[in-house]
Amino acid sequence: MAFNNRIFNFGAGPATLPLSVMQEVESEFLNYQSSGMSIVEMSHRNPLFEEIISTARSRAKKLLGLGQDYELLFLQGGARHQFAMVPTNFGNHDRVIDVIDSGVWTKFAHQEISRLKLMPHLVASTESTKYQSLPKYRPEDLDPKASYIHFCSNNTVVGTQWKEFLKLKGVRSVVDMSSDIFSRVLDFAQFDLIYAGAQKNIGPAGTTLVAIKKDWVDQGRKDIPEIFQYSAHIKHDSMYNTPCCFSIYVCGLVLKWIEDRGGLAGLESENTRKAKLLYSYLDQSSFYRSAVHLPDRSIMNVVFRIGDGHEALESKFVSEAEAAGYSGLKGHRLVGGLRASIYNAQSYEAVKSLTEFMDNFYERHKLEL
Repeated sequence: MAFNNRIFNFGAGPATLPLSVMQEVESEFLNYQSSGMSIVEMSHRNPLFEEIISTARSRAKKLLGLGQDYELLFLQGGARHQFAMVPTNFGNHDRVIDVIDSGVWTKFAHQEISRLKLMPHLVASTESTKYQSLPKYRPEDLDPKASYIHFCSNNTVVGTQWKEFLKLKGVRSVVDMSSDIFSRVLDFAQFDLIYAGAQKNIGPAGTTLVAIKKDWVDQGRKDIPEIFQYSAHIKHDSMYNTPCCFSIYVCGLVLKWIEDRGGLAGLESENTRKAKLLYSYLDQSSFYRSAVHLPDRSIMNVVFRIGDGHEALESKFVSEAEAAGYSGLKGHRLVGGLRASIYNAQSYEAVKSLTEFMDNFYERHKLEL
């Protein structure tokens, strides 16, 4: 059992948050900044909230290394909404949208593009091998006249993660970073639009961070409902409609926590250390197995099986883990198996404790495999 009767939460999202942030939220929940009311009761037009969202926006841009040529928004609807909102704004019936299919989330994005009667161009996919590696493609496979190219940087379902992004100069690029944003040092300015649901590495569910190049915003369609226009949300400072105030407030605290941990460089070092510990344990085991192509492994979501997929033992593993205080280890419903999500707020000590539980489970059940 973790500190203060809290379990170790390895769920893929909503996910564990920094304990110090949770304690700060608790301490000022009923009376925020001596206002006499909670943040969940406060108007989004209140100067106190305006300061919260402004500070969160500035911190996010600074951590991502984005300049004045980017706008940063806090929207709603999650990544699924962005699957449709991006092509609605920037799709063109005369030009394809290049999609690199590395998993279920890019597949869903592809489907939304099709529903809009646009032209998704599937550049490469590893669906035939259950997405256990990232797709390989060449610059000549991309369309130089594409409206944009779409990536998902980290696949939570099967545990793969892009380290580099092959694009064509002059073609806009979009990346879904819902599960690994703020987890590592990266040239974020290589993308024209970044979006990320908050509920994994930024804060609680309810808000979606969107960073977008200003010069692309101006090219967005104006013949669609305003609520779907990025320009409308920018004009109204992410308050075109009432924002998810509480989620944005917590996001701001988490971003401050990231700064205090040494920024993205500090977190990347810690995340790499956690992932190395867990993968090293899996690789030396004859009981547990990671099927993910080694160079493509995610440092956020570690997906593994018992044997070649012994479902009875895996079910027993999940049940015994829950009883021992390790939550969220069941694999995604689409693929089964087991998964440990080790996002920014997950501690090294939690991962080490998990490997000790795994070893104990192995000793007790090895003859059943």
